[in-house]
Amino acid sequence: MQFTGTSCLNQVGGGFLASDTATPPAGLIVGLGNSLLRDDGIGVHAVRQLAAHPLAGTLVLEVGTDIFSAVSWLESVPRVLAIDALDGGGPPGTIYRCHSSDIWNEQPLTSLHELSLLSVLEFIPRKRWPDIVVLGVQPDRIEFGLELSPVLRDVLPAVVDAARAIAADWVPPRRCGRVQPLAQLCPATAC
Repeated sequence: MQFTGTSCLNQVGGGFLASDTATPPAGLIVGLGNSLLRDDGIGVHAVRQLAAHPLAGTLVLEVGTDIFSAVSWLESVPRVLAIDALDGGGPPGTIYRCHSSDIWNEQPLTSLHELSLLSVLEFIPRKRWPDIVVLGVQPDRIEFGLELSPVLRDVLPAVVDAARAIAADWVPPRRCGRVQPLAQLCPATAC
């Protein structure tokens, strides 16, 4: 992967990549799911909002169900935040955060149509596997339709905020060149 110094929104596979980084990114946020099946597309809806204002040092990729298009991106970053619908048994709209190892499925695949973000890692050398955190949202309705259910539409801003908070921990603070009390924020013009 070559990273340029400009913001971009490029089509990648079936989705889009947004970046605001000139150096190798600290991490990648991927939106997963089928946006034709209402709440199954929560990850896609979330990254579309994140892509409008990408975080510095972070890539945002709309993957949807085209997981193979993400393989080269997955092996080029140290961290991944995957946003997807996740049935954790809670009430609709519950937001879950877990590590990929918490939901790893050892079941053998019977078709390439069953590939998930975690199973596609098998196509990447293990030493280049990124650390993956999953931000899952309990769906309300998985049925044909383009819009999120009212419950998930209402929780979408919290999902985007949670993703921004997780990604903010990836990027080291900018250096100011002077010591300041912790309570004072470094002004953007001074850094």
